[in-house]
Amino acid sequence: MKIEELSKGLQVRIAEGHGSGHGGRSGVVIDVGTFKLLNGSGSITGAKVDIGEPLLVQVAAKDLSPLKEKPRKKGWGEFDV
Repeated sequence: MKIEELSKGLQVRIAEGHGSGHGGRSGVVIDVGTFKLLNGSGSITGAKVDIGEPLLVQVAAKDLSPLKEKPRKKGWGEFDV
């Protein structure tokens, strides 16, 4: 995807084989911008993605694709129990 196509709340899938180890997972974009990598090796322009675990995955825009699912009504969300 292009950075211009990303927006908060967008449901996305992380590309297979992504370096984070979370490739193929889907999630929701919670922030868009340029982020410093925690290991200090540089920065990425993309999104922070909530994948339903107690961590956020920072993913470059090129490694994301939109999900083709119907958007949920405001106030409704899917979660794991």
